[in-house]
Amino acid sequence: MLNKKYCEPYMIAAFIIIVILGVLYTGTAKINLQYVRGVEISRADILIRSELLMLRTSIMYIVLLLVFTRTIRNDFLYCNILQHKKRTAIWNYQIKKLSVMGLAAALVYSGSTILSASVICKVNINWQSDDSYYALSTGDTIQVAYAVVMAAYIMAVILLTELILIVSLLLYWITNQMALVWIGILVFYVVDVYRVNKVFQLLMISYKNWRDEKIGVYMAVAAGLCIVFYIIGRFAAKKKDFLPKRCR
Repeated sequence: MLNKKYCEPYMIAAFIIIVILGVLYTGTAKINLQYVRGVEISRADILIRSELLMLRTSIMYIVLLLVFTRTIRNDFLYCNILQHKKRTAIWNYQIKKLSVMGLAAALVYSGSTILSASVICKVNINWQSDDSYYALSTGDTIQVAYAVVMAAYIMAVILLTELILIVSLLLYWITNQMALVWIGILVFYVVDVYRVNKVFQLLMISYKNWRDEKIGVYMAVAAGLCIVFYIIGRFAAKKKDFLPKRCR
């Protein structure tokens, strides 16, 4: 049986927004691509463009922050803290909760985009053709199955959601201020997307990354970052003091 807190109206509303975002990004991707003349658009092209839209707009990050805030909102209450024997047990407990929520959000979002792409486009993939959007973007062709592109797309979305939630949790343990978590994540998003363009680039299933055969490498690096942040959080948890300064 699902835990009641995962089925409350707040969470249901968040997941409905995630589905709507998936449909909107997919539709916008199709509209943007159809203006390119002389090429045939495929479902794989729509997935790549919709992922780019997701990475470069802040709405998805805000929704994930709302999910994060709601998921751990009562975890630092003394009555809940005392249920755990160690500080690291609290950290692991929150990681498990957020991992489940992040996985659910990623699957719902990626599922909505894949289903939308299957409705608005008839061709799965045509990157082996000279009149494909892949050939126009890279000047080359490639033979790859649509199932592989879908799998890479789903994994990229999963890693993005898990990375944001883990970093958010780490910031919350360090600052103990939810407002600072929101500011930190959104500032990081703005800096990386519009200035540095390094971290989120690891999760882009772009034509360039397919051509250079770096999709798997970048995914591994992103997964490694999640593990590194988890380990840092465990060390930070050992030194966490839940008592306010006036009570020390």
